[in-house]
Amino acid sequence: MQYSKYQGHIFDAVLNTNSNIAIGATAGSGKTTTIVEAAKRLAKKYPYKSILFNAFNNAIVDELKLRLGDTIACSTIHSLGMKSLIQHFKTNLKVNNFKSFKFADSILQGYHFKKNQKDVYKYTLMDIVDLIRMTMINVEESAIEELCNRFDITITNGEINHSIELLQHLNQYNKKLNKSNNYIDFTDMIYLPATDDNIKVKQYDIIFVDELQDLSMMQHT
Repeated sequence: MQYSKYQGHIFDAVLNTNSNIAIGATAGSGKTTTIVEAAKRLAKKYPYKSILFNAFNNAIVDELKLRLGDTIACSTIHSLGMKSLIQHFKTNLKVNNFKSFKFADSILQGYHFKKNQKDVYKYTLMDIVDLIRMTMINVEESAIEELCNRFDITITNGEINHSIELLQHLNQYNKKLNKSNNYIDFTDMIYLPATDDNIKVKQYDIIFVDELQDLSMMQHT
């Protein structure tokens, strides 16, 4: 394959500097192709370095593994986090993306809702708590209100206080993960390793990230 002079400059920077590099270009211009080739050249030049290639989902990971070969690790960030959790807690963890609902039911005892409105309210709380964790903002009312406005989440009643309480319940549960207390959700896979220094994530000399602009602060961390 013939690469452009711009791609040549990228390869040169990857191979011959220790800089952190971000590649910005229009959709379909070959960013992924460029960093795949850069990773392969780097693995060939420095076979003793460990390299990780992060991709958005499992389907892309499967495709990239064929292109990258066996010398470069390739996974989603969720997979990386999940392996860290299993190693840390030394038990099988069960994924339940609605585990927060039982805590929400406990918080909302005594509140009266119109038909089907309770479930809508619980989904709203779950969305807010996920956003708090993904953006890693300070857990305070003004910051959460600003977050809801940014992501067009309507808050009309006690959503902010209830979401703070729900987050507290989740954090308490997650601190005691064990063989019988072993439910995690998709956000936990990344949030727990990102916020608990005791949970060790495998380290690599070099990391490539596809679609870097879509990462949350939690994923960056």
